[in-house]
Amino acid sequence: MKKIIYFIIMGITIYLNILYEWKEGALVLSAEIVFFILCLLESYFVQLKSTARIIIDREIIEQGEEISVCVEIQNKSVFPTEIQGRFFVQYGEEKKKKQQILKNYMRGRKEEKITKYISAEKCGKMIVGLPQIRVSDWWGGFSFPKKIKAREEILVMPNLCQVNLIVSYGTRWFLSEAEEYAKDKSGDDNTEIYEIREYRNGDRMQKVHWKISANQEELYVKEYSYPLGAGVIFFLVGGTVEKYKRQNISIFLQGVASISMAMLDKKCVHYIAWKMKGDAFVCRRLIKDEETFYQFMLEFLELQIDQLEENVVDQYCYQYRNEAHSSKISFTNTLELQVNRQETLQINQELQQFFENVEIVV
Repeated sequence: MKKIIYFIIMGITIYLNILYEWKEGALVLSAEIVFFILCLLESYFVQLKSTARIIIDREIIEQGEEISVCVEIQNKSVFPTEIQGRFFVQYGEEKKKKQQILKNYMRGRKEEKITKYISAEKCGKMIVGLPQIRVSDWWGGFSFPKKIKAREEILVMPNLCQVNLIVSYGTRWFLSEAEEYAKDKSGDDNTEIYEIREYRNGDRMQKVHWKISANQEELYVKEYSYPLGAGVIFFLVGGTVEKYKRQNISIFLQGVASISMAMLDKKCVHYIAWKMKGDAFVCRRLIKDEETFYQFMLEFLELQIDQLEENVVDQYCYQYRNEAHSSKISFTNTLELQVNRQETLQINQELQQFFENVEIVV
């Protein structure tokens, strides 16, 4: 606006010089042109001497949490300046961006910080960026753009919904070959010993540890280990392109995390498996405790959800053809849920309400 007013004044000066014999008009017009050139030179010079960057205090937050984002601006020149920019927030693969205008007047050789507070409305990867700034002269009339390309990524952990999940007897006591064993319960795998304890009435004689019993002169028995194989396999599947919507990514992430944590709360060890388009093999992660759950989530939130392979189930069965599972869950990025090849359920309502109305039996 200031620039437009200035050009209008210059136009009026030129008009008066042409229409009337204004003796001082040439001097006034020369002063206006010199002022214009000096302002351009100042803004260009300050633009070369100005920098900006984004500072975040945390890289992982929870959905709904507020986080402070600091934009640090530095003017290394001796001239005062006005700096403007558009600060944006974007969620993962979504094209929609929320923008905020930054505007600050700075004196020469100064460094200032502008703090903005943003709320993580959705889960997944939140991108905070400042693509460029505009650096003006001392009165804000003329400016030059400067590319900054400042960008920070924040992982937003999803809020977990209460899932109406039931673990069947067959899944709870499902035995499979595994290299890891439970540390909190015994089982029937005689290849690994869980603990050795004193004999109690009802213990089978086949479990007596004769060597220790002979040394202690009392009967001791062996408790065998419980293998940590996964009874449930949880597939993350790519849906059809026609049904895929970027705005459903957050719901998909939240749904996967809620189902996995619900199984973990029921002490149901499970695998989560997926395959990205272009990859040769299926990826899978064993979820056996909170540590492995959050390790998976950090990896999961980084995935490009639209690149999930559609036929992951068939490829998994081929890649791990010697394995068996008691229950299979398939969840597509188009929000379709299927358990053990039963009826496919479409999530077309609020996620918490859906999980309250649907009983999931694994």
